[in-house]
Amino acid sequence: MADALLIVEDDDDIRTDLVEILTRNGYRAAPVANGAEALTYLKNHPPPRLILLDLMMPVMDGWEVMHVLVANAALAHVPVILLSGAGNLMQEMQLLGAVACIGKPFKVGALLDAIERYALPAA
Repeated sequence: MADALLIVEDDDDIRTDLVEILTRNGYRAAPVANGAEALTYLKNHPPPRLILLDLMMPVMDGWEVMHVLVANAALAHVPVILLSGAGNLMQEMQLLGAVACIGKPFKVGALLDAIERYALPAA
């Protein structure tokens, strides 16, 4: 899905809420449930405008996804917003090279502001 925002979130309810929020606000959302699904998506689609990435997930966590992204020249430029309940989220953001972090539970306004600020322009 070209021009999509990739949502990588293992919690079904949060993932569904994010899709609804983004769709209502004019964004296209591509939801996946873990890091392995995210990498499969990224292999089969153009790079997304932005990735919303949970850190703590089964199968493949957000830390592993970030290491793959920064090592891949075709994906390293994609902005990543960490969306997590991790206690040291600011430190994780800086260590991983994400552009922003938003703690869970998140405020919709803060989420939309960060997306507007960091999402790559639509093609």
